[in-house]
Amino acid sequence: MSISPISEELFKAQDKKYREFHMPLVPGVENIIGVRVPTIKSIAKRYASTKEGYEFINSLPHTYYDENMAHGLMIGFLKCDKEERLAEIDRFLPYVDNWGVCDSFVSCLKTFFKSREYAFEFLERQLNTDSVYRIRFALVSFLNYYMDDEYIDRVLKYTAEVKNEDYYVKMAQAWLVSVGIVKQYERTVHLLTEGVLSPWVHNKAIQKSKESFRVSKEIKEYLNTLRVKGEK
Repeated sequence: MSISPISEELFKAQDKKYREFHMPLVPGVENIIGVRVPTIKSIAKRYASTKEGYEFINSLPHTYYDENMAHGLMIGFLKCDKEERLAEIDRFLPYVDNWGVCDSFVSCLKTFFKSREYAFEFLERQLNTDSVYRIRFALVSFLNYYMDDEYIDRVLKYTAEVKNEDYYVKMAQAWLVSVGIVKQYERTVHLLTEGVLSPWVHNKAIQKSKESFRVSKEIKEYLNTLRVKGEK
C-alpha cells in the first residue's frame, strides 16, 4: 500500500531529539515519528480540503501519533460548513487515545466553536459517554472556549457532575476549575467551598490555581485553607 504524501512529509520532518523528549510526555504511546507541532500544523494547513487531504482523513486508523495529530489539525482547517466539520470531529474522536492529540485537536477548532450553542450541545453529549477522551475533549473545549459569563455556570455544573476516575479526565476537571478561579473567581470558588468535587480533583484544582501568576496572594492563601483530606 502506498504511503500518503502527508505521512511522507511527516517522516521527512522527523526530529529524533524531539521524539526522545516528547515520548515520556505521552505515556503508553510508542508510535511517534517525532515532528514538532508547528511543522505538523503547516503540513495539515497545506493539505486541508485537497484530494490528498481527504484521502488522508478517510484512511483511519492511522499508525502514528503524528498522523493523528495532523488529522485533528486538518479538521480545523477544512473549508466546510459546521455540519460537515461536526461529522468529521465525531468520526475522529474514537481514535483519539492520548491527551496530546486530544488537546491539540481542541485548540485548532476555533472555527467550529464560533457556532457556540451548536458546538456546546455536541460537547454536552460527549459528557454522557464512557469514553475518556470524548469527556476530556468536552472539558478542554469548555475551558478554551466557554469560560465567559454566558456559559460559565453551565460549564461548572457539568464539570462537577463528571464522575470518571481516569487520570486524564480528572486532570482536565482540575485544570478547568483552576482556569475558572483565574477568570471567574466569584462564580467558581463555590465548587471548592461546597466540596462538590472528588478530593483528588478538589486538591489538584487548588494546586494548579496556586501555581498561576494571575491569582493573588490573598486568594492563594484562602484556597490553601480549603484543601481536603482523602486525596487519592
